[in-house]
Amino acid sequence: MKYILKKIYSLIPLKSKLYNIVKKIWIPNRFYKHLYFNELFTIKVNDNKKFKIYGGNGIENEIYWKGLTENNQKESIRIWMELCKYSDCIFDIGANTGFYTLIAKSINPSSRIYAFEPQSSFFRILKKNININNYDIKLYNMVVSNSDDNISFINHSKSNNFFFTKSVKLDTFIEKNHITKIDLLKIDLEGLEYLILEGFLKHISHFRPTFLIKILDDNVSKLIYESINRYDYLYFSIDERGTIKKMKNIELNISVSYHYLLCNSEIAIKLGLL
Repeated sequence: MKYILKKIYSLIPLKSKLYNIVKKIWIPNRFYKHLYFNELFTIKVNDNKKFKIYGGNGIENEIYWKGLTENNQKESIRIWMELCKYSDCIFDIGANTGFYTLIAKSINPSSRIYAFEPQSSFFRILKKNININNYDIKLYNMVVSNSDDNISFINHSKSNNFFFTKSVKLDTFIEKNHITKIDLLKIDLEGLEYLILEGFLKHISHFRPTFLIKILDDNVSKLIYESINRYDYLYFSIDERGTIKKMKNIELNISVSYHYLLCNSEIAIKLGLL
């Protein structure tokens, strides 16, 4: 019966137009999360900025129903939007379908953006979303790690399914592409965050970029702290309910947030955190 209902639902045409009417009615969270669709819709960033994106059953669906200011990543999105305003070179590592990438380019059209996504299914949608907006963004279907070789990678959208993909170190990528600075990095790669930092140690000391990092594992948080502590970063735990707390180190607290902001004091002052 569940399969039949899903099949019937998938055949309903023009869901986004129908849901534009439904959105005007209050809908409990437990209902709207099932009302996903794969059609194109527009996200309004502010009075002057907007972009198009294809719907899905992840953050895109939640943004469609609740907007940029009421979703479960609202504080991280707010910080990201502010950081993008004064970032000339932005890296989105683990771009998924490109939501954060699209925000960055809409906020700062002159910025140079590099987006990496290892999973081919997500990468196809990422490329589609970038093209529909005619954005000049460099896209790479590869994983960023501490190795310049093919590696195995867990596909968390399926039960412990491994696939092999091309890997590159940030240090190698920077040198091959003659990149002279990176201002901002978002890193969200299913527990490989510390490996990304290991492959970036040659340039991190003089680039000193700001990081928005998603942390899903306490061991990973400790490894990230050990990798980056020598560079005098400030650590802020982002509570998506609306607060940001300065921390002495990086530690996982899933009851509050998965996202951390790593930055210097100048950036923290710009954000009003000091």
